[in-house]
Amino acid sequence: MILIYIPARGGSKGIPLKNLSYLNGKPLLYYTLSIAKALEQELEDEVMIFVSSDDEKILDYCSKQGFQTDYKRPDYLSDDTATIIDGLKDALNWLEDNKSVYPDEILLLQVTSPIRSLNHILSMIKQFRIDELASSFSVIPIRQHPNECIRMNEDNWEYLQKPVSGNQRQAYQENFFFIDGSYYLIKKEFLFEHSCFIHPSISKPFILDDKNAIDIDEPEDLLLAEAILKSREQ
Repeated sequence: MILIYIPARGGSKGIPLKNLSYLNGKPLLYYTLSIAKALEQELEDEVMIFVSSDDEKILDYCSKQGFQTDYKRPDYLSDDTATIIDGLKDALNWLEDNKSVYPDEILLLQVTSPIRSLNHILSMIKQFRIDELASSFSVIPIRQHPNECIRMNEDNWEYLQKPVSGNQRQAYQENFFFIDGSYYLIKKEFLFEHSCFIHPSISKPFILDDKNAIDIDEPEDLLLAEAILKSREQ
C-alpha cells in the first residue's frame, strides 16, 4: 500500500494560513487533494490518503472534501522547528495504533507544489517498482546553468562551475537539475533507517518534462502559479 502523505499545518511566515490561501479561485490545498484523489481513483485499494494538520480550518475543509480527518497533528510537531519527517513518523505510528494500517511505500505531496500531473505520478510509481528503489524524488532541468551562476563573499566571487570555452550552452557537457519538491516516494524502511527522503547514495532522481513546477512560498508565487494554471486552461 502507498500512503499519500499530505502535510498541511496552519502556521506560515510568508503567507498567513498559506494552505487555504486562494489560487485561481480555489484554496491552495485543493490542488494537492485533487491529485491525491485522482491517484486514489486510478489505483483504488493500493493507496491511502492521509492529511496531517494541526489547524481546525484546514481539517474542516478536508472533511468537507470527503477526506478522513480523525488525526490531528500535535502542537509540538506543528511549530517552525518541527520537520516533515517527525510529523510523518507520528502519523505512521498513529495509523498502526488506531487503524492497523501498515503502508509499504510513502508518497509525500506538499501543498506548496500545486502544479502536478497524474501521469507523472503514475510513471514515477511504475519506475520506482520496476527498479526496486528505496527512495526517489522529482527533478526538473534548471533554467540557470551553473556556468552562468556565481558564489560571492565580501572579497571575491567564483563560478559554481567553470565555464567551457566560448560559454555556449550547447557546449555544456553535463545536465543539471533542480529538486522541485513535487514528489518524494520512499519505502517505509528507508524512512526509519535514514530519517530523510533523499540519500545521495541511495535515492534516484525522477526527471519531469515540465519546467513550470513552482513552490509556493511568497505571495508573488501565487500570482505566478495562477498565470501558469490559466495558460494551461486555454
